[in-house]
This record gives sequence, structure tokens and C-alpha cells, in this order.
Amino acid sequence: MNRNNFFTFLLGLIPGAGQMYLGSMKKGICIMTGFGIVWTICNLLPIYLINFILPVIWFYAFFDTLILGRLNEDERRLDEEEFLHKLKSFLNQDWHTFFTKHRIVLGTVVILLGVYTLFDRLVLPILYRFGDYLGWFHSFFYNIPSLILGILLLIAGFYLIMHFKSNEE
Repeated sequence: MNRNNFFTFLLGLIPGAGQMYLGSMKKGICIMTGFGIVWTICNLLPIYLINFILPVIWFYAFFDTLILGRLNEDERRLDEEEFLHKLKSFLNQDWHTFFTKHRIVLGTVVILLGVYTLFDRLVLPILYRFGDYLGWFHSFFYNIPSLILGILLLIAGFYLIMHFKSNEE
């Protein structure tokens, strides 16, 4: 089935939508989901250095759409199968060994992210609005998702350090 090149281009601007328009539904959903997860994390965490991942995903999705638009249906199906195979092999890695080997570094990074998130979203607003109780109340409730994420990051960091002990210890 021939696809309209103009619609392919327009939908290629939305990560994953172009792939879905061209019939690679699973690939498009994976790309769209990945972009959405990274976008959500970038908006909840006050760590703006990870925002560079968004344009990488966007450009990959856009150029992949343009490339898929030039392929016939069988080639698109093979491309999607290869993508899903690579994704499945990545997800099926031995993550327990990875976390055991790198638990101190990963746990420390996650704890620091949690502390930074809590400080940025809870402590700083309180300091800026010291004495303004209505402002503090609004700030606290506005930042509840980030506060929960910060607490979860702290818990995950401590869990990584305590649970994934290497065999040497």
C-alpha cells in the first residue's frame, strides 16, 4: 500500500507516529513510549542535563520514518522484526548481574538524584517562601509528583546498594 509522502513527513515529526502510519505499529509504540517516558522523567526531575536524550529520540524517529517510507511492505516488516529482536535481546540481559556488579555506583547516583530532587522541589521553595504559608502550601502540593519520585529514587538507591551484594562480600 502506497502512503502519502506529505502525511509520512508530517507524522514523522511525532516520534513513533510515522512508524505507525507506515504499518510498523509495535516499533512506533516502542518509540512513542520511550519518548514519553524520557519526557516525563525530564519534567519530573530537576536534572536538565538528561534533556539531550529527547532530541536524539526525536531525530531517530524522524529519520527512521523517512527511511521506512522508501521501503516496501516486506522490507518494513523485516525492519520492525529486527528492531523488536534487538529490543528484546537488550531487555533480556542478565540485569541481576549488571546491578550486582555496579550496585554501589548506581545506588549512589540514584540516592544523589533523590536528594537533589527533594532539595530542589521541597527545601528550596520553603526557603524562598519562608513565612508565606499559603505559598508553601501551594508549592508542596504542586510538587507532590516530584516529591514522590524523589522518595522512590532514594528507596531504589538504598535497595540497589543493600540488595544486590556481590559474591565477594
